[in-house]
Amino acid sequence: MKATGIPPHLAVVKKVSELQEPLAAIRSEMENLKTIMANSIPNEVASKHFVVNSVVPVSLRDIDMRIDKLRADLSSEFRQTIASGQNSIKRAPSGSTTEEKNDINPQHHMRHSHVRLVMEFILEVVFGKEWKPS
Repeated sequence: MKATGIPPHLAVVKKVSELQEPLAAIRSEMENLKTIMANSIPNEVASKHFVVNSVVPVSLRDIDMRIDKLRADLSSEFRQTIASGQNSIKRAPSGSTTEEKNDINPQHHMRHSHVRLVMEFILEVVFGKEWKPS
């Protein structure tokens, strides 16, 4: 028997083992780039204005303005609704169903207290912190 050189499968193993270190370095570099991109791209995109098919771009300022306008509109609607409700209570005849009743069943107290808390929160949003029940 005569030696003819290195067996082919051992040559392949040697080449694969030589590639492991560069592959690990490339993998590490890719992870670093992925982290850098994940941190920098959102900031870059947020600061840019894009035009897509002639659509007007929307900025964070535009969104904030629309939220403020929505809040003002809702407050105005709540004020009008509350004022009209108070006016109808003041105009109601004596003995009508709009008079305050203190005969709430004990099993309903929790439900009514939740409603009261929600209504107080709405009144606070509409009229501000200085609102006092009349």
